[in-house]
Amino acid sequence: MAEETPRLEIFGDSPTTEDGLGFDDYADILLELIGNFDVRSPLTIGIHGRWGSGKTSLMRMVEAKFGDDEGVKTIWFNAWAYADEPIGLALLQQILNEFQKEEKLTVKGIRLLGNIGKLGTDALLRKTTTITLKEAENLFESSVGIKSTLRDDFESAIDECLEDGGRLVVFIDDLDRCLPEKTIEILEVIKLFLDVPKCIFVIGVEKEAIERGI
Repeated sequence: MAEETPRLEIFGDSPTTEDGLGFDDYADILLELIGNFDVRSPLTIGIHGRWGSGKTSLMRMVEAKFGDDEGVKTIWFNAWAYADEPIGLALLQQILNEFQKEEKLTVKGIRLLGNIGKLGTDALLRKTTTITLKEAENLFESSVGIKSTLRDDFESAIDECLEDGGRLVVFIDDLDRCLPEKTIEILEVIKLFLDVPKCIFVIGVEKEAIERGI
């Protein structure tokens, strides 16, 4: 009898929720940590590893384990998709947009979403030379006013969108592919404006990417 020819099997490198890397125990630990965390405080979790080491798969596994838990709202943010934009504003806008899709935003939240759009326009116009000095001054005054209340406005919007004991878990992926300064921008925006109760950020990034941006 002729020997069977060994089958050549090629595995893809796409992220997966099926544990082929021995990550299941880590995913369970993160699930328990997030589920039991006191929502009166914010939380940021870093998942570090070199590009291609499985950070995305681990985060996808954690996301999947929440399943249909009505007390947890998960949002996936692909940082690389916004590498050419003000990435911090893009993150905030996506969070609010997700709640707007579910018709949970109140008047305050909708107003905040509009203000985020104004900040984005301001950032874009500042890169041009076609605006007058007066227009630039008006934009600056408007931006300062919005930023001065941004954190409180975001906290109010999240509190209104989530029930007591509820939590928002935001997974931030593909920072490794962005320029180092974009990594720092995300961290700064989270610390300054989004570090509010009920919010948990899970960030997959190579440590060296942070060090290069500092």
